[in-house]
Amino acid sequence: MPHDKCECRRKQATRRVDWGRKNRKKPGILPQASINQIFFFRNIIVKANKTGLARIIAATGYSAAGLQSVWRTEAAFRQEFLLYLVLLPAIFLPPFSLTVKMVLFLTNNLVLIVELVNSAIEAIVDMVSPDFHPLAKKAKDIGSATVLIILLTTVGVWIFAVYSLFV
Repeated sequence: MPHDKCECRRKQATRRVDWGRKNRKKPGILPQASINQIFFFRNIIVKANKTGLARIIAATGYSAAGLQSVWRTEAAFRQEFLLYLVLLPAIFLPPFSLTVKMVLFLTNNLVLIVELVNSAIEAIVDMVSPDFHPLAKKAKDIGSATVLIILLTTVGVWIFAVYSLFV
């Protein structure tokens, strides 16, 4: 592209930068790193101009798009969702107490929620660091560990619930 609008704005903005003490707290005068971050995130951050019911409807659409994306791209989410569908009626069929049913329902939902967060972390890491980086690996491993912990917690809760039927 012969004329990059963003580059021109960046040059104009950097002309205003003064690292001296007198301009540090004035609005509109930012250090170079902050200006680059603003221009990097300019395409990502969208100002919400919807309010009320229109905002709720738009947010529901964004959530549905996120669920659709995760369903298409994440095999682990599909497997956990199918397990959720199998375990959902199993919560209500046995004579569990109401408290046990609530705990089972919440832990089963937490598995899906944590998997969604893990998928979001992985997508962000893949966007920011397409090459191998130890911190990218660390972030993905920590996300995976959270999924493992909630899965083990759910298994433990189910074992306790089934055990409580026989005691």
